[in-house]
Amino acid sequence: MEFTQVINALNDANKIAIFVHINPDADCLGSAIALGVYLKRFNKSVNFFCDDEIHSNYDVLGVKCFERVLQDEYDLLVAVDCSDVMRIGSYCKYFMAHPNTVCIDHHSTNTNFAKINLVKQEVSTTVIIYEMLKSINYDFDKEIATVLYAGIIGDTGGLAYGDLTSKVFQIVAELVSYEVDIDKVSYYLLRRRSYGQLMLLKYALSSLSIDNNFASMVITLQDFEQTNTTPTDVFGLVNYAINIDEVDVAVCLCEYLPNKYQVSFRGKGSIDVSKLANVFGGGGHKNASGCRLFGNKDKCIEKIKKAVISL
Repeated sequence: MEFTQVINALNDANKIAIFVHINPDADCLGSAIALGVYLKRFNKSVNFFCDDEIHSNYDVLGVKCFERVLQDEYDLLVAVDCSDVMRIGSYCKYFMAHPNTVCIDHHSTNTNFAKINLVKQEVSTTVIIYEMLKSINYDFDKEIATVLYAGIIGDTGGLAYGDLTSKVFQIVAELVSYEVDIDKVSYYLLRRRSYGQLMLLKYALSSLSIDNNFASMVITLQDFEQTNTTPTDVFGLVNYAINIDEVDVAVCLCEYLPNKYQVSFRGKGSIDVSKLANVFGGGGHKNASGCRLFGNKDKCIEKIKKAVISL
């Protein structure tokens, strides 16, 4: 059984730490919380760690349980939705030095960095968690169904893109049967915006530049100051650029420290922006990926343009 090693590792451990990736999204958070719900049902001690700020839009998933500082020793470390160990941020050295580690992930670019790796190309990591729990006849309820559903919704843009097979819709149909509040999840993950975020969108659009089929936007530290926002408020802004009819590749550079940028890529059709992200040490999916770049913003954009040409 493909899930046996992971299930045995989880069952054998009593104190477990679960890690999500930096710039967290609904899939990594939902995957972690779902695992925690499962483990706590069997009286396991579970702690959750994220080396980044978590936006309030994800409060709907119950993310107040996440911590930043490691204060204990654990029998098992689990990374979810992380294609490589650097995605867990400052915990990476601790993770790699631990004798018992698991990675559960759906990215094709996964580097198999854990001792046990459960990697399947699905639309979300929560789909893998769902299938693993189904394999042991786990008794689902509203709590776990909600976070599993949220991961699918988050990584497919509300069931709008990705490898949306009939299997995905069957899983969604089962999950929502547990009285998931679909409207609430959709509002928080896809529609909810603050006034500051709307003003940030204004700055992002004012920076928009289009060169043939390539679009770029830049959000600076000054933009955050002017709108009373933070880099966690940027999610989704790059979609405004990729939705332009003439654009096939879009990039949004978000300055989180002076001359340090969190970069989001979006692509259309046959263009695989995960390959673009890999050029710069990042990763992700065919249509959505990311990385971090350092230096002058104009030079960063020129580097990206050159990499796009080689795709």
